[in-house]
Amino acid sequence: MEKVVYLFTAQFPFIGSESFLETEIHYLSNAFDKIVIYPSRGFDKVQLPIPGNIEVRQFDLNRPVYLRKLVSGNLFLIAKAFITEFIKSPHRWKYVNQFKWNFNHLIGCINNAVFLKEELDKDIKANQETEFVCYSYWFNEWATILALSKVLGLKNELVTRAHGYDFDEQQQSRKYHPFRYFEIAKFRKVIQISKYGVNYMKQRFRDSNIVLSYLGVNDKGTNPINNEKEFQIISCSNFVALKRVDSISQILSHLNVPYHWTHYGIGKEMEDVISKVKSILPEQHYTFRGYVANKDLMEEYSQTPFDLFMNVSTLEGLPVSIMEAISFGIPVTGCDVCGLPEIVNEQTGILLEEYFDPKQVAQRIEIFLKEKSRDAQYRQGVKEFWRENFNAERNYAEFVEILKN
Repeated sequence: MEKVVYLFTAQFPFIGSESFLETEIHYLSNAFDKIVIYPSRGFDKVQLPIPGNIEVRQFDLNRPVYLRKLVSGNLFLIAKAFITEFIKSPHRWKYVNQFKWNFNHLIGCINNAVFLKEELDKDIKANQETEFVCYSYWFNEWATILALSKVLGLKNELVTRAHGYDFDEQQQSRKYHPFRYFEIAKFRKVIQISKYGVNYMKQRFRDSNIVLSYLGVNDKGTNPINNEKEFQIISCSNFVALKRVDSISQILSHLNVPYHWTHYGIGKEMEDVISKVKSILPEQHYTFRGYVANKDLMEEYSQTPFDLFMNVSTLEGLPVSIMEAISFGIPVTGCDVCGLPEIVNEQTGILLEEYFDPKQVAQRIEIFLKEKSRDAQYRQGVKEFWRENFNAERNYAEFVEILKN
């Protein structure tokens, strides 16, 4: 029987989001007969190269809503969604206090679910010997739309990944995910990318459909050891507040060794952060590279000696950027939040407190740079940790079996 996966993304395969899916998509392409990708946005961007058995479809998430017709035809579904949350959710009163917002959100999702079900049903009717599975890369609005489609009669199996902001309530401005208790039961599997996420969700939902499947990266080589006097420090992230990129400059300002810091990434706060960095560090100590294609970045990791990869985010899932660094044997830092202790530890680098003193951290980093960052045996241990935990070949083979079964 032919097997087809519908993959629902934020923007992939268009440049600007989810570059880490470039690795996973090849494993999916090899394991299934066809992949159909539904990005929620990005069609005005450049499309990344993808395997030949992949189709990209545009789906309008902002189509007009004919409210009276939609409500009258889905009264039972609307009531069921609200009643489920009011019975099960600890945020039940928010569905009363924020009724208008939640109602409008639900109506928009139902509207999209109706059209999505119609589109997918056509595929099922035309390919009756084909097995279809819907896979949402994020536990976000796409997941809500898919859950509603299931209630409306969609026959496809549903699975979703959950990363960080899409399950962690503290990362949401409203401090809850609307209709989460209603939708989670519609998924055959909720696939968490961290043990932290599994524990977080099982404490709240106690569902057996929550499982762990780490993301992974391929082996693209080993970072050469730096023999120069100047230590090379790197970071890679978008410029958003929770990434605290400017805090890296505060730490580095206290270093008493020669160093140069290179940051890769873009974002809406880029200008503000660079302005802050300029007020803290001399210009010869840093370089902001902006957007660099993942392929080119991996090439730099394989050729340019780096002593330490720094991440100081306050909230994370389990960053692929850190997986990439340790896959080359580059030591890393990260804060003791969310899933980061699962990848940042004594074997891979320095685990920092969430709220740290920059001067004290600088002292720890200075000792680490001198004693461990260029030690061949230590760096081999960093890479070995990647091989045992975040090797794409093994992790995605296991993930494919979850999708198939």
